[in-house]
Amino acid sequence: DAVQQKLHFLPCNINYDGKANIDKYFLVNKLKDESSTNEREEKELYETFFRGRRLIGKLHEINEEYEGYIFRESSSYVIKRGELPTSVEEMEEPTRNWNTIYKFNSFMVWEHDEIPDSSNNEIVKSLDWLNISKIREYLNIVLINSHNSKHITPPAGVPPGEPLKAQR
Repeated sequence: DAVQQKLHFLPCNINYDGKANIDKYFLVNKLKDESSTNEREEKELYETFFRGRRLIGKLHEINEEYEGYIFRESSSYVIKRGELPTSVEEMEEPTRNWNTIYKFNSFMVWEHDEIPDSSNNEIVKSLDWLNISKIREYLNIVLINSHNSKHITPPAGVPPGEPLKAQR
């Protein structure tokens, strides 16, 4: 079973692929979103400094319908079926295996000096596609079932009669 992990997407490349003690060295402070005038629309924002640069972060919760996983690739060799090998090269065929190492249900996206959103961050933009695909799935159901005059229920989280829109 995969271990639950915290994820941070930083706006930089780090030439290191291993564990890091982020709880000790990557100190995060909560910020108040002053761009919002409505308290309900207020975003939870965070601030930290990394290598001397200020970063602003936003926590993204994954919808209950989805789960996030991190995989690690490993290689192995299997014997080809139905053939008698004449050499080691013929005997083994490489295969790619993907093993689950971590799972997550939220992640933090960071940008330099600005709030990460779909206009400036590819990861946040990809989340919009999850919402769009849900709406598209609902529209397909409506189109397919419109001739059958059956009652159609909207996807989870959309109240009946509520107009559909992509949500962030």
